[in-house]
Amino acid sequence: MRAATPQDLASIRAFLQAYVDDFWDRPFPQPDFSPDYLVTGKVVVADESDDVIGMAKGVLDRGCGHISFIYVRPDKRGRGSGRALLRALCEWFTEQGVADVTLGVDSSNPGGLAFWERLGFREFHRELTASLEAVERKL
Repeated sequence: MRAATPQDLASIRAFLQAYVDDFWDRPFPQPDFSPDYLVTGKVVVADESDDVIGMAKGVLDRGCGHISFIYVRPDKRGRGSGRALLRALCEWFTEQGVADVTLGVDSSNPGGLAFWERLGFREFHRELTASLEAVERKL
């Protein structure tokens, strides 16, 4: 586990795109990747033999630590890398003096939801979507 560097941006971009390809089911356009991704918060990567296999980003939001993204390559999952990435973010959150951690998980990602629930996270907010046309038909 180590802090991400500008040399990791290609791997980070690939992980973000892989997540979008697998789980994006939102009513708005996919975000563009910003080369400033490393500027805010804390970004850490997991590597094996100089091969980046996962990454996580944490930020401070409304007095809480917020896990904005975590991803491990599918062929490297189930071996503790996700927990190690989370541990690194939690250490940073502790250094920042926060007491609570939040995150979002897409409903199209049941494996991710199960992972977070096993770690003690609970739902406190839900966002819903509908097409404007469907809503207007029912009014």
